Amino acid sequence: MKKLELNVQDESLDFIAAEKLADSKAEDELGDCIRLGWYNDELKLVAPADLLGSKESPEQGIVTFAESRGAEMEIDVLGGRYRFYYKKFDD
Repeated sequence: MKKLELNVQDESLDFIAAEKLADSKAEDELGDCIRLGWYNDELKLVAPADLLGSKESPEQGIVTFAESRGAEMEIDVLGGRYRFYYKKFDD
């Protein structure tokens, strides 16, 4: 899975703004794509909601889920605060 890090100057960037940035970057990189899930490190939240990993590695559930669904890209916003997983639509 290709991993991209979006370095953003605004440390107060909220989830909605991070999501829009990541979606735009994924579309630039992959074309027509779908977001398979996300992880919010600050709040320890994931989507799909039942995929939170262990206390030591809370993001592992969504990473495993995304990889098993063919994720091609992880986009990391603000040094891991927000992570989004994408797959290109099949033609």
